[in-house]
Amino acid sequence: MKVIIGIDPGIHCGVFVITKSASIGNKYDWSTSNFWDTINLLSDYHKQSSDIDLMVYIENPNLNKPIFNKKGANNHNMVTRVAQNVGSNKREASLMIEYMVKNGIKFTEVKPISTKWSKDMFIQVTGIKERISQHCIDACRMVWGR
Repeated sequence: MKVIIGIDPGIHCGVFVITKSASIGNKYDWSTSNFWDTINLLSDYHKQSSDIDLMVYIENPNLNKPIFNKKGANNHNMVTRVAQNVGSNKREASLMIEYMVKNGIKFTEVKPISTKWSKDMFIQVTGIKERISQHCIDACRMVWGR
């Protein structure tokens, strides 16, 4: 069995899990959770790693340019808030990566991209019509088709 996990870190972490098995085909799970719940999920899958082939893809904002300008963020307060959020996401990504390194979890860092899938695009590409957050869609985009 192969398990592929995509993580979009942040205050609300998007997690998308693909489980591939000859007996059940592909199974998809997703959640929007906090940092610690995401670490616990990684730990749970890592405990099963002797029975599964586990691979994690994590978006790492540290691979991107240092300053982000958000459309419409034209005053100092808005720019400062965006910068704080990016800083928080960078730290959470760094801590998750550190956790995976220390625990020997296979992972690949993914550079953030500015174009996101809309919910309609997500449905068109995956065929999944259930309710899903944008964070989970971002996590899915990293792992879909792998």
